[in-house]
Amino acid sequence: MKSQITSRPNLTKIFIFVLLFASFGVVSAIAGDAPEISTLSPSQMAALASGPAPSLAYIAPAPPLSDMARNLLSGAGRTALYGKWRDNTDTLSQLMTSQSEGASKTNAIVGQVAKLIKTLPTVNNRAFDTTFAFTESETSVAQPLKNDIVVGYNSSADFAHGSGFSGFAYSVNNGKSFTEVAGGLPDFGPVTPLGDPSLVSDGQGNVFYSTLAQNLSTGASYVAVYKSTDGGQSFTAYSAAGGGNSYFLDKPLMAIDTNPASPNYGNLYFTFTYFSSGITSPIYVCHITVNNPNGSCIPIVNEAASGAMPAIDANGNLYVAWEQFTTGGGANSIDALYFSKSTDGGATFSTPAPITNVSPIFDSGVSQFTCGRQAIKGAIRVQDFPSIAIDTGAKSKNKGSIYVAWNDQRNGDPDIFITKSTNGGSSWSTPAIVNKNGVGTDQFFPWVSVLPSGKVGVTYYDRSRDQNNWYVDFDLATSLNGGTTWAQSFLTTRPFPVVVNTDPIIATCYMSDYNQITNNGVNLLMAWGDNSNGDPDVRFIKK
Repeated sequence: MKSQITSRPNLTKIFIFVLLFASFGVVSAIAGDAPEISTLSPSQMAALASGPAPSLAYIAPAPPLSDMARNLLSGAGRTALYGKWRDNTDTLSQLMTSQSEGASKTNAIVGQVAKLIKTLPTVNNRAFDTTFAFTESETSVAQPLKNDIVVGYNSSADFAHGSGFSGFAYSVNNGKSFTEVAGGLPDFGPVTPLGDPSLVSDGQGNVFYSTLAQNLSTGASYVAVYKSTDGGQSFTAYSAAGGGNSYFLDKPLMAIDTNPASPNYGNLYFTFTYFSSGITSPIYVCHITVNNPNGSCIPIVNEAASGAMPAIDANGNLYVAWEQFTTGGGANSIDALYFSKSTDGGATFSTPAPITNVSPIFDSGVSQFTCGRQAIKGAIRVQDFPSIAIDTGAKSKNKGSIYVAWNDQRNGDPDIFITKSTNGGSSWSTPAIVNKNGVGTDQFFPWVSVLPSGKVGVTYYDRSRDQNNWYVDFDLATSLNGGTTWAQSFLTTRPFPVVVNTDPIIATCYMSDYNQITNNGVNLLMAWGDNSNGDPDVRFIKK
């Protein structure tokens, strides 16, 4: 593979290729020597949790990842392995001092990073920010009880407080106000949570939070799942996968089967990508249950791939979608969205099959010379990973429809696209644009959710209100007819500025990797990273 931005196929040219659907064979694991990854047993979790507290006195070097892997790493993964805090003596010294003092110094630069638009209410407590750690972004939402809402996000301020990057805040008044828990998710033993939040609730008041995690002293990499039994006010480590130091497990996302009629009721699934020095980056699916943290993980594709996301239909079938960059064990370059399906609770999966080709969004100038990877104007790192959601509404006219959304530049500038399958993935509709406006401007980072009524919601960042294609809004597009037509609205009153490369802890060109949207059966629940107050904060809205 070539290095830097050219290591990702098709970033500087768009080509059309024909995708032939693979047969729907069933595989228990993908051939090609994909490494074995397993979940930790309860006794192993207990032993790990009883280990020494993490320390920054010695930080293990990053694992020997390939150039492709480095370019595909999540923002949280990039921060953890190659963040400026690791090799900047002054920043590391300041961070260690701040941790020992409990990060007591408040943020003195609010309104100075970027022009202050208007002080707006935030999910995170801005008083927890420090002068060198003030980034809260990349959101996930869950509503475990009627009035309880939890938002997870990446937080450099929590790292400065002596914990990890996995922050969260909870509301007990249905989202009217939030309380941030200082420090975010707790360490378990020597293992530090490192961000990339994904939250789900089980319908019984419990919340699960998956995150990257690592023993910074040994380099051992994990995907960790935390559990809350008090509506999201506190979390404890529940399950984990991994534990090796020659690889890095990235991009964990979750789905949970909450349908009592499903044969897989209570199954909780989490996906991740295995990055190493190899030319492929296998995707794994692990399943545990809400009552048993001990489970198993299997690879479902062994190619250069990333960005896997799971979703569950009304019958308990599990679908996983991802972006894939090679075929033939890494031999042939492509760029396409793929999926695989399990009908037996994650024990076996269908042969990976294509959904659609992708024309990656990028700005060649900042991609090549500023960020060293796929990026757009303003030096914002981006990707084209899919978001998947399934209509499970008993009375919905489109019950069973599978929706996949992503950003794409096939029409010359970044737009939000969606495709739909009404036959379990055997075929997919022609990709359609979700955003109505935005010719010549950027729309990126989409996420999709479907209410039981069949109403489909897609959120995304949008620059259409700035003719200079700079300032950013957060938008919601909704469809009441199965994605045939869309109504678009701005969730931000005014667009906010780009804020990147100002927090000395966070990865270069990072302005989040996603903003997840979910629903509580009646309303769409949305949180996003917002720079309106001058530095990155988290905001929430319910529609």
